[in-house]
Formats: sequence, C-alpha cells, structure tokens
Amino acid sequence: MRLVHNIIPMASSSTASMIFLSFALSVFSTFERASCAAAFTNATCIDREREALLKFKQGLIDNSSLLSSWVGDDCCSWKGVRCSERKGHILKLDLRSPCVVSTYAIAESLDPVLGHGNCTLIGHIHPSLIELQHLNYLDLSWNDFSYTKIPEFLGSLSNLVYLNLSNAWLAGDIPLHLGNLSHRQYLDLNLNNYDVGLLWVESLEWLSGLPTLKHLDLSGISARNAQGWLPSMSMLSSLQFLGLAYCQLPKVDPAALQVNFSTSLEFLDLSDNNLGSVIPNWLLNLSSITHLDLSYSFEGAISFPTEIINNNKQLAFLDLGHNSMRGELPKNLSNLCHRVALRLRFNDLTGDISAALGNPFSCLQNTLRYLDLMENKISRLGDEIGYFKNLEYIDLWGNSIEGPIP
Repeated sequence: MRLVHNIIPMASSSTASMIFLSFALSVFSTFERASCAAAFTNATCIDREREALLKFKQGLIDNSSLLSSWVGDDCCSWKGVRCSERKGHILKLDLRSPCVVSTYAIAESLDPVLGHGNCTLIGHIHPSLIELQHLNYLDLSWNDFSYTKIPEFLGSLSNLVYLNLSNAWLAGDIPLHLGNLSHRQYLDLNLNNYDVGLLWVESLEWLSGLPTLKHLDLSGISARNAQGWLPSMSMLSSLQFLGLAYCQLPKVDPAALQVNFSTSLEFLDLSDNNLGSVIPNWLLNLSSITHLDLSYSFEGAISFPTEIINNNKQLAFLDLGHNSMRGELPKNLSNLCHRVALRLRFNDLTGDISAALGNPFSCLQNTLRYLDLMENKISRLGDEIGYFKNLEYIDLWGNSIEGPIP
C-alpha cells in the first residue's frame, strides 16, 4: 500500500533552516556591524591586502564572473569583500558559488546543490591570503579547487570566526593547524555525500582548540582512524549544530564511556555510520535536540528508543530509517508538540498507526507534517489518520495494512 501526498518534508527543511538562521545571526553579529558599516564610508583597503586578493584572483579561472568587479584601487568596493570602517582592513571574503540553489522546496534532501556547473571558481587557494590577518569570515564553498589540499596557512588567520570550505573539491588530510583558530564559531568542510573520502582526518583532537565552536559539519570526511572522536566532540560545550554523516566513524563501546554533549546541541546528523548494535545512552539524553538523524547507523535488531521521545519533546525532525528496528510503534510519539517530520522507513515496526499516533487530544494532531513508514510491518491505518490536519506527506508503501482506506 502506498499513500503519498505532497513530496516536500516541510518540517525537516524549515527546522534546519531555522537552526541555521538562528545560529547565523548570533555569529554574524560579532562582525557584521563593522563590515556593513564599511559600505557607507569612504574606507579604502590596505595596499598589501589588495595585492593579496589580486594574486589570489590570478590563480583562478572565473566562470562565475564573481571577480569581474575586482578592478581599481578600492578593494573594499569589490564584490564579495567587506572592510572595517575605521582602517579599511578586509574583514569578510564571501566567494561562495552564486549558482548554489536550495533543494528545500523541490526534493526530500536538506542539502543545497549546484544549479549548473559552469559558474564556479576553478584553481587553487593562493597563499597570499595569509596577508588578510584581520579576516573573520571566509566562504569559498561550492567552488572547484581541483583536488588540492586545504592550505595550512588558514590556521594562521587568528581572527577567523567563520570558515566554509564545503563542497569545494578539496582533497587530502585536514591540517591540524585549523585547531589554532580559537575564536572560530563556524566550520563547514562537508562533502555533501557525493565524494565521501576525498578528505580525511586521522584524529579529531585538534577540535579541543576550538572552545567557542557552535557549528561543525564534517559530513563525508573519512574519520575511520579517529578513535577518540566522541570525547573530542563532547568537549565542544557551545556546539549547536553537528554534522558527521558518512564519516566512517569508528565504533564506540556504549558501556565504556559516559559522554555529555553540549546542552545547547540542536542539530545532530550521524547518519550512514556504523555505530554498533546498541543505541548508546549519550544519544538518548540530548536535552535541546530538535533535528536528529540516525538513519543507516545501527546493525542487528534494535528496539525503538522511546527515551529519545521522552527526553526531547521539542524534536521536530527524527530519522531512524534503515536500522532494522523491531517492536510496536511507540505511543509516546503523540507527545511531540513541535512541527514534526518522522522518517522511520525500512524497519520492522509493527502495530496500529491509530494506537501510536491517533490520540485525539495529542498535540501531534496539529504538528505532524511528514510521516514516512515505508517498508515496515504496520497492520492498520484507522480513521484517526484524518485527525492530522497539517499532514503534507505520508508514505506507507510496503506494509501489511488491511481494511479500507479512510
């Protein structure tokens, strides 16, 4: 049986967007006041910093025309460049490919994609950028740096708060020097799941040098040898967003380690890692989590972790798909009172949807937006499915549902 209405998981996309927006506002406020003010002043950039940008430009093929404005003496007026109001030092360099479009409204993925491939910067990251010692924001994401390594000199930009090198066709080992940037709040190196293993890391202990980090995305980076990855993550006490999907993380004995993640952690993606056959306690006690993706993460038959629901009633996105979970759909799902997306596909869950979700007094009646129970062993649908006034997507294909469709 397959019932599909609308293909857009609005809850999941809006949740991720709101988490990012909330975080971005808090990070950007530390330097945007100064850099934005520069647009309304007569500040001109420092000669050596302008020369550094021109050397960087010379090493690039600009299919995007992003650097077409990089002419003349005043680099503070160049596209993608922001300077300080008082002295003209470059504070911000935003050269993210202009062809990146969001897929939030067109598919189930939460990831952006390139609208077309002919509008990227192609080349390498020139070491001249080390001259930008006042830089606190650097975004070179979604460009093509031709499988070159992440430059070690980036670890010498001591004022850097925001660094985004995601999906930029970089390769090799991640330099430990990135751990020198003690003011960093945002670090995104993710590979968007399309070239897993291009980048790798032997250890994550260098993260201990980033105590103020709030956003960390290493998805797609091979960490198969990073045995101490879990303690390293738990030391990041300010973390709000953590992406570790497709990282080939080493297994951790759930009984051997007590870990306390940041109490401010709102977004956690550990999908497509082999975390063992038991859901560890540290995943059951994330008190602030709103987005949790543990799909493709466990082996063997596991029970539905009802503690996740009991301890995290503010959950808005939960993906436990492809984990061979057994047992009945838990009744405490009806306690989720935020805009909710549930993805529980390809498990062995049994029972009656009405019994688990159909309490007419539960707030889930008004908050459930997306429900994917594809390829389970659900036996009955029930008239109560009509109570879900805001349901936009439902997939029940591959179950054992009998009786009339409500």
